[in-house]
Amino acid sequence: MMQKYKDMTQIQKQMFIILLCIIIFSVLVVLYLFVLTPIIERLNAPVTTFIEDIEGDPDGKRNFKNSKGEILLTLLPGEEVLTFGVNHRILISPKIERAQLKNVQVKNTADSYKLIHHLGNNFYYIEGAEMVPVNGEIIASFFTNIGYLLSMERVAAKDIDDGNIILGDLEQFGLNPEDPGIYFVVTTIEDEWYKIIIGDKIPTTGGYYVMYEDKDGLRPAIYILDTMMEETILSERYSLMLPVIAEPIRQNEILFADNFRFYKGRDLFVEIYNAPIPPDSDRLVNYQMRYPAPYMVSDRYSSLMMAFVYFAGDKVVYAFKEDDIMAFLTDEVDFSDEAVEKLSEFGFDEYTAQISFDYDGRDYYFIRNVDLI
Repeated sequence: MMQKYKDMTQIQKQMFIILLCIIIFSVLVVLYLFVLTPIIERLNAPVTTFIEDIEGDPDGKRNFKNSKGEILLTLLPGEEVLTFGVNHRILISPKIERAQLKNVQVKNTADSYKLIHHLGNNFYYIEGAEMVPVNGEIIASFFTNIGYLLSMERVAAKDIDDGNIILGDLEQFGLNPEDPGIYFVVTTIEDEWYKIIIGDKIPTTGGYYVMYEDKDGLRPAIYILDTMMEETILSERYSLMLPVIAEPIRQNEILFADNFRFYKGRDLFVEIYNAPIPPDSDRLVNYQMRYPAPYMVSDRYSSLMMAFVYFAGDKVVYAFKEDDIMAFLTDEVDFSDEAVEKLSEFGFDEYTAQISFDYDGRDYYFIRNVDLI
């Protein structure tokens, strides 16, 4: 073979090398198309998943498998799976939308209250504080915490791995299903309900141990939910309330507020009203001082009134019941003992200032307490 190659002319040698390269290239193409490509496609093929009932299982458990037949998770009745890339997390129960809620009962170490969905007018309020609006941003987080129960992890489940041993000592997780200290109960408009019992914070402080209960009883499993609930579920009712002190007034309308009165303690200090505008004036309003004397009203008065465009505090610390609010407005209703106690606690039995004014047929009335903070 080598001798024949040596006897070839230079052109024949070049043709031979070209032909050899074509043959090698053709073989490589065939290997790639018919051997390597199917192997690569199988390796890169997405692994599908499916849920399969466990035949003969008395509790109705199911296996969550991939297309290779590998068991990724064993699910208890009511559990669902959500996949994030290669991670699979258990949804403790199907997601509940806010429109489906009827009410949510919350009990924690700081408070016990009920959030109610007014189905007729489609708004939400705290029972006993019907006159106080809820904070839209905070309540959205609240609905996520109680309606989207995506667990970080399932710690234990009955008859799965060593779940029975772990479930035999719930106290180590701060869980007491018979008499829980912290929980919330969600009731839907169809009167379906479920209860989440909350235990201790996990050692890494990234979540809380919880258990699930519904009409079928306590589910024999322990999950971890994240700490997002700390600002809502684990806080007092006032964290859900919007700390707006008075109904907002349009910025271009506040100048028409009338009969402004400022009291130091219970004594009138100054009174300003909107007098009739002279015929030859281009004023929008004609502020005049009625008390203590007809002094000229400076521009600082307009700046002061701008504070009432959106008059809000930092947070709500107490909400009076409707009957107690009526006691503020009329002498026909007496304050409850709780209201009297709270008025004294926050210093309003010796308030230092009062402000009142009229706007658009409504009376605005504010009082300031002694400085307790």
